[in-house]
This record gives sequence, structure tokens and C-alpha cells, in this order.
Amino acid sequence: MTVPNADVLNSWKEVSVYIGRGIRTVQRWEKDFGLPVRRPGGHLRGSVIGLKSEIDHWLGSRSARDARAASSGDSRSDTAAHNDYQQLQGDADALLRERDRLTKRVEELQATIRQLESALERTKAEGDSTPTPSLKSPGSSSSGRDDSAPGLAPRQSD
Repeated sequence: MTVPNADVLNSWKEVSVYIGRGIRTVQRWEKDFGLPVRRPGGHLRGSVIGLKSEIDHWLGSRSARDARAASSGDSRSDTAAHNDYQQLQGDADALLRERDRLTKRVEELQATIRQLESALERTKAEGDSTPTPSLKSPGSSSSGRDDSAPGLAPRQSD
């Protein structure tokens, strides 16, 4: 059988342009749906030859309809992936705003602590007659308990 050169597609690129799909798509269609291409010299990979008449016939078949349906599913997954990306971007933005809010709150609390420390130092310097409770480390009393609490005098032992 002699085939005119105009009817022969000599590469994946030519096949993909003829069908109107990407190279990877037509390669997948060959593998998954039986797109009719030939491999010169029996090579399993690499270059291919496709006949326009065979490809036209295949495009009218059920296999081609299945391939197109699978490819349209890919576009939905692209949309889903884009939506997932948008959701992640929004979540990342929300986390950054929360980090900024918490950083501001930490700074406010640190300023409050500095003010309280300063007030305590002034009180000590003025010679306030109110005794300040001593803070004992846990286990420092003979009973093994921390006998002091802020604002309370230490307990007297019996």
C-alpha cells in the first residue's frame, strides 16, 4: 500500500497539531485509548508515524469519544486545582494576618509587663510598708509544698 506523503504525520508534534491537542495528550491517548500510530523499526519509544486516514477513522470511534471525555475531565481537575490554589492562597493570607495580630498583642503584653515591673521598682524604692510576698520555688518548704501564693503571707508552721 502506497501512502502519499501528505497523508503521513511524522512525529508526535505533527499528530498533536493535526488532532488539535497537546503532545502529552495524544501520547496518553495512544497508550490508554489506542490512538493509531506506528513506531518505525518496532521501537517502543521515540518517533512515531501516523496516517491521517487512520487517525480520522479513530476520531470517529468510541475510543476517541472516551479520550475526549477523559481530557475534558482533565480540564475540570485543572479548575479544581486552581480553586484549591486560590483556597490555599486565601488561607495563607489569613494566617499572615493572624500572625500580625498576635505579634501586635505580644508587643502590647510586653509593654504592660515593663510598666508593671517599673511600677514595682518604684514601689520598692519608695519604701512601701506593705510586705511583698516572697516567691519560693516548689519543694523549697520542709513540707514539700509551695507554701506561698502571690498576695498571701507564708504559712506559719505548727
